[in-house]
Parts: sequence; C-alpha cells; structure tokens
Amino acid sequence: MSKVRKLNICDWYVHQGHQYEFFKTGHKFHLFSTGGEPARWNRNHRPLNKNIFLQKESSAARKNMDIVMVRSPINKARYSKFRARGARGVAVVQTVDPFSIPQWVKHVVWNSYVSMKNNSKRFPGKKHYYIPHGYDPREFFDMGKERNKKILTVANSFKKRRKIMGLDLWSYIESNFDECDIFGHDNEDIKKGIRRAHSLEELLDIYNTYGIYVNTTIKSAMPRSRAEAAMCGMPIVSTNNYDVNMYFKHKKSAILTNNKSEMVRCIKMLLESKQMREDYGGAAREVAVKNFGIKDYLNRWDKVFRDVIGL
Repeated sequence: MSKVRKLNICDWYVHQGHQYEFFKTGHKFHLFSTGGEPARWNRNHRPLNKNIFLQKESSAARKNMDIVMVRSPINKARYSKFRARGARGVAVVQTVDPFSIPQWVKHVVWNSYVSMKNNSKRFPGKKHYYIPHGYDPREFFDMGKERNKKILTVANSFKKRRKIMGLDLWSYIESNFDECDIFGHDNEDIKKGIRRAHSLEELLDIYNTYGIYVNTTIKSAMPRSRAEAAMCGMPIVSTNNYDVNMYFKHKKSAILTNNKSEMVRCIKMLLESKQMREDYGGAAREVAVKNFGIKDYLNRWDKVFRDVIGL
C-alpha cells in the first residue's frame, strides 16, 4: 500500500496486466473505457481489487480528482475536464515512440530506461521517472512442475505488429524446431488454433509447463511476457534490444542475441541439457525477483505521487 494519503485517480482502461500492478498502489481508481463507458475488466485474467471503481467517464468528470492519468490512445482534449476541476496529470509512456504529452503535464513515467534516455529531452520542463515491471513473486512463481521441452512465446496481434514483435524471427525459429507454440489473442491471421490463456491460473500453468521462453521483440520497450516467464523460472532466450541487458547477462542469466543463427544454436544447446535449462531458469527467476518485484514498484510510484501532490 502507498504511504501517500488515498488519492482519487481517474484512468482509462488500456492494458489490464500493467494496470493491475499499478492499481496495487492502493488509491481510489475511477476506471473507464477509451469509449467513455465503464471499463470491462476481465476478472478471469486479473482480480478486480476493491479500490477500483468502474464507471462512465462523464460521471467521473463531475467529481474532484487529484490525478488524471495521461495515456497514448486518448484524445488530449478529454483530459481538460479533469484538469479544470483541479486534477494534475501524470503521463505514462510504455512504448519506444512516445506520444505527444500536453504541456501542463509535468510528470512522466517510463517503463523503459533506454526509451526515457533517448526521448526525455523532447519534453523539457517535466520530471521523468523510470519504473519497470512490478510483479508479486508469490503470484508469479516456479511451481516446481516437470517441464516439457517445447518452445514458448506469448504475443498478441503478432502478425499485425510483426515489425515490433519480430514475427519473421519467430518464423525462422519455428522452421528449425518441431515444437514451438504461440499463446495470445488476435492471431487467427497467422494460423487457426493458436491458443490463449483464459485465466491468470492458466497463464501461470503455461509458464510452468513449457521448457524455454523465446522473446523475439524488436521495438518493444519492456515485454511483459518475458518478465512473467522469468518470474516463473523459465530459461529466457531473447533479442538484445532496449533494457534487457541492464538486467540479464548473456550466457549467465539468459541468452541475449540478435543473430538468428546464434539464437537457434543456443536453443539447441538448452534443449540438449535439462540441467542447463534448470540453471538458466533459476537465474532468470533471481533476476526478475531482484529487479521487477512489487515492493520496489510501489515505492517508485509512491515517489511519483508525492512529487505530484507536493509532499
């Protein structure tokens, strides 16, 4: 729970995984869809905590809010009604190409240090914060199950976002191994029968069943699924882009390479040794717990809120 007094914060539903963590700060969140209706929270994917109030944007706009969250899909004009009633803005950038942030918003949170370093000068006069993932290690954990030797990636809209997600690299990996599975929604344009996790429990079971997690992203600042898999003790094979090498070390706690032939060689090496898979999985879990734990995440957000309200 945050050390700051309970704040009234209005927000738009844009990413349930990210916002599930964010709402653990314990404040009163007034949540609506990008269309202005009450947000449709999927309780199977993530629990709905008692501090989240699903309501229409128009209803929230009649209330006095302490903070309005500024997010990329939202028309900037829609923030004005909250600002007019005294709300202060906090922008959240979760992509490598930041959106235009209103001048009156003085606090910007990035989930990629590299993206913040490369782009923060575009927004002078603002205070910038780096806050990566915040998982509860008791929620995402290694269950100690016997793992198969299959290769896993988790990606939504893989083909539509192929240049961001690295679909061509994944296709190359698939051509070299017999058992490769994609999990995620909106992938029918790749092939029929691609599965998706229907609950948090099912997602955790997937991470605890598969043998190797492969991340092929090219322009994703901090892929959630890679950190989730690491938290669950999966050995990680990943492209080496943006922040990943700040935490994982090549051939120590993960395989990091942008060379597709080397990636295939390393996957083969892992498949040939159960002990090596267990060692890499344990090392990945250690890195994730140390760097992406919920406690540090909440403390970082507490600092942001203190700055915003002037404590």
